[in-house]
Amino acid sequence: MKPIVKFYQALLEDVGCTIEKDGGVHYPNEKGDLAPLKVKVRRGRGTVSLPLYLYTDEWLNAEDDGKRVFFHPAAESVFRGQSEVLNLLVRLVSARTYMATLNVVDSIISLAADTASHEKVPQAAMEAILSKMPTTSTNTVEAWRRVSSKTLTGFVGKHPMIKYHLERVEGDSKIQRRRCTFSVPFTESPTLYNARLPSKIAHSVIRTAFDLALGEVPIVESYNSRTAPYFTSLCKTFYEVMTRLQEKANLITRYLVKDFYFSGHWVKDMPNLDDWYHNDLYIQPEGNVGLGAVVEEEHAETVSPAQAPRPPAQAPAAPQIPQPPQAAAPQQEPRLADDDGIPTFKQPSMAPPNYGCPNHPHGQPAPQQYGGPQYQTPPPQYTQAPPQPQYNQPYPPQPQYNQPYPPQPQYNQPYPPQYGGQYGQQMPQQQPAGFVDPRTGTWRSY
Repeated sequence: MKPIVKFYQALLEDVGCTIEKDGGVHYPNEKGDLAPLKVKVRRGRGTVSLPLYLYTDEWLNAEDDGKRVFFHPAAESVFRGQSEVLNLLVRLVSARTYMATLNVVDSIISLAADTASHEKVPQAAMEAILSKMPTTSTNTVEAWRRVSSKTLTGFVGKHPMIKYHLERVEGDSKIQRRRCTFSVPFTESPTLYNARLPSKIAHSVIRTAFDLALGEVPIVESYNSRTAPYFTSLCKTFYEVMTRLQEKANLITRYLVKDFYFSGHWVKDMPNLDDWYHNDLYIQPEGNVGLGAVVEEEHAETVSPAQAPRPPAQAPAAPQIPQPPQAAAPQQEPRLADDDGIPTFKQPSMAPPNYGCPNHPHGQPAPQQYGGPQYQTPPPQYTQAPPQPQYNQPYPPQPQYNQPYPPQPQYNQPYPPQYGGQYGQQMPQQQPAGFVDPRTGTWRSY
């Protein structure tokens, strides 16, 4: 078995899988029985559910019949989204982390309420855990277990307890940089999802138990490489979370509700992943390369393996589009976007038709710049506009107003000759015909 396959086997065993001799990956079903682990992969317009296998020496030398999917997440493309195999691994990692967190938190709360056993607890556990827990009653333990079984929905749904989130990182090398974030939405809720607890102390007990089990959250791990950045960041985050839980579980091993097991030996081989992939198992199997950035596999129609078409080794050539006989259609020029190998197309610019210009005689339009039909006879050219009513012209003669008045007699001037006077003589002063009597204020004539 190749070293990278042994690395995969150790990782899958840490998330709860069992590897059969033929390389088949099994996982407990709803009844607790081991069953083949299946993954949905896209084929054609739908999906097909196929069993998951590891690349043993027998399968590497055998011909691929398309009836199984091989686990090889190191083959993911940095230019694609998360693959179907990676999506399955995220669910396996989330389920394993959820069960481990639930085990450690429940054990801490139960041990804090069992005061009779505190005298037997090791000193390291007393200092690291019990000394930091608030006073815990049996009612708090019962309320917590009621919330965990009826309110929490695991790692999905409306009320998830824990969550892993993968994303691209903006920056200079965002094409290949990925980030994985682990968070606890349950404790991020101010009301713990409106949980019915007996007291405010019960709220403090639950939050303290999560803080002691997981430490500071969220836990963020990023990775920048052209070899499986999504897969690597997920593995590093998973290892960090499980290591923290294991550290607390080792302190209270005798008081754990369930056994806690986590190896984590595979993490020391992660620096060799790039070399193993390129030099030892350079294969891009179906379901591992990656989906489009916005493709959701749940929306696809599920088909049986017999009905699902196999992906072709080489994409068929696109059919030729018939063009008008007058002229050839414009050709679209492919260009590469960021050298990712995925051609994108830009529409060629279309020049509007030219029906002629002053430099061309009537009836001979300029050559057109697009592949549409050519007009044999252009529209008529207007050389002179028809007579139109003229505006802004001077008005016809109108009676003029605002002319100077004819000469009027001027007062305090000499009488004109027709009145018996001569120019240059002063006008005679007229005497008043009466006066105002100051005694009575009445007018009196002379």
